[in-house]
Amino acid sequence: MVLHSTVYLIRLSLFLLFFSLEQRYVSLVASGQREDRLQDRLYAFYIEKNRHPRLDSDLWVPRVAQVCMADRGGPKGYLQFRWTSKLSARLFCGYQDSRLSFTQLVDVNTVLAERWQDTRVYALFRNGWGMSAVCVYTIGDIDRIFKTSNFKGHTGSVPIPRPGKVWNGGIHKVLERDGHAFVIAELQPFNYRAHILSMMLHSSTGKLYVGSSRELVQIDLGSCEQYGAQCEDCVLARDPYCGWDGHHLCYSHPCINTKPFIMTIVSQSSKYFLHCPTLSSHAEYSWRHHGNTTATPCISRGSEHQCLLLIESMGPEQQGTYSCVSEERGYHRTLVQYQLQLDSGATGLASHRLPCLGLGLVLTLVLTLLC
Repeated sequence: MVLHSTVYLIRLSLFLLFFSLEQRYVSLVASGQREDRLQDRLYAFYIEKNRHPRLDSDLWVPRVAQVCMADRGGPKGYLQFRWTSKLSARLFCGYQDSRLSFTQLVDVNTVLAERWQDTRVYALFRNGWGMSAVCVYTIGDIDRIFKTSNFKGHTGSVPIPRPGKVWNGGIHKVLERDGHAFVIAELQPFNYRAHILSMMLHSSTGKLYVGSSRELVQIDLGSCEQYGAQCEDCVLARDPYCGWDGHHLCYSHPCINTKPFIMTIVSQSSKYFLHCPTLSSHAEYSWRHHGNTTATPCISRGSEHQCLLLIESMGPEQQGTYSCVSEERGYHRTLVQYQLQLDSGATGLASHRLPCLGLGLVLTLVLTLLC
């Protein structure tokens, strides 16, 4: 295997040096370049001494380990000389039905493919009975095992991000209250995927300084405009940097008619999507037709922050008012309303504004939260 970077050679030498001496390495295989270079991986094929041998068990166990190419090891204080993305899995070669297996990994060779997932790994095994076999694995299969399989000895839910994965450099703004943690927002300090190397909070000014290998950025923790321009948005965010003035009241905002009442003409038997913005990741969103108490869930569409409702076939029963409602901490709010009508020959689009709802309900909500 030819490596074209001295950085990789240094990492490989450390990779071998700091693993257990009870392991014998056979080969190292690079996964190939991926669209996201942070997810490029190096696979090590080795045999490991069985730590719990029985009289009828093999002395050595074949394994494959992965390490992300971008992994530089942990902080010096407590994870020095350790890979933060290392995972290992057991290799199996044999016939499960007949309980015939080969556990002595002798050699490994690869056949590269145009797609990294299709690269084949040919592994030569033998067993204690003098038999030998060649088993074939694809990098795609190995990658899938590391991404989806359960962890040995772990019975709880798999944490996110999954161990062994290099994440995207986002920062969670978390509020702890009454022994519970609440994620207020996720901040992206850089406009590209990067490792965060350092963070420092300047509490007196409310500034957070975040450093990567390329730049240092300043984040204003009091940037409250991300929660919206209305008082209820500010309160529901529960951000201690936002929402209250010196008298512990929500900042006053004028009542703005931002909830559109949209009248739309739809052709007979046609399909139509209704769109609703999802302003909070902690709220539950649903659609109601003619004020029906039975809610229709959203159709998710990736990361576009939209709650969608699909009208499969427009007919007389599908006419009327559709309301998109959010619910968070017992507070219900209508975000947008559509009035659908069948096309009777004339087409058009009218947009009206709902009357201002006033701040009475909002102030009640604020006082309830603050008490």
